[in-house]
Amino acid sequence: MSLTKTNLKLARESISKKDYANTKKYSLKILDFEPENYHAYIQLSTYTCILLLILHEHLSRLVFLGVAHLELGEYNECEQVISSFVDES
Repeated sequence: MSLTKTNLKLARESISKKDYANTKKYSLKILDFEPENYHAYIQLSTYTCILLLILHEHLSRLVFLGVAHLELGEYNECEQVISSFVDES
């Protein structure tokens, strides 16, 4: 099996296992060897989209937590959550 096919297979398997670090690694290996490989770009795009979704979900939780603290009058806790939100954005 060629180097490209092997790495594509490994990238697909990594996505199915939610092992995104290896998805990125295998996709970049393909692109280093074969810069125009369409499938590697798709794998890398999938990896990037999944990371953005995870980040969005995490930041949404912080927003809801901040609002809850605010509405409960817990201003110091609210400020801490907002500070962590700003630091992570």
